[in-house]
Amino acid sequence: EVTPVVAVDGRPIGDGKVGPVVRALQQAYRAAARG
Repeated sequence: EVTPVVAVDGRPIGDGKVGPVVRALQQAYRAAARG
């Protein structure tokens, strides 16, 4: 599983949203896990 880190200790990282790279990694992981 790929989990984005959008905040640490309540402080946002970047804009505090999931970015396109993590989304692409999540989609690739899900596709590989399904087979």
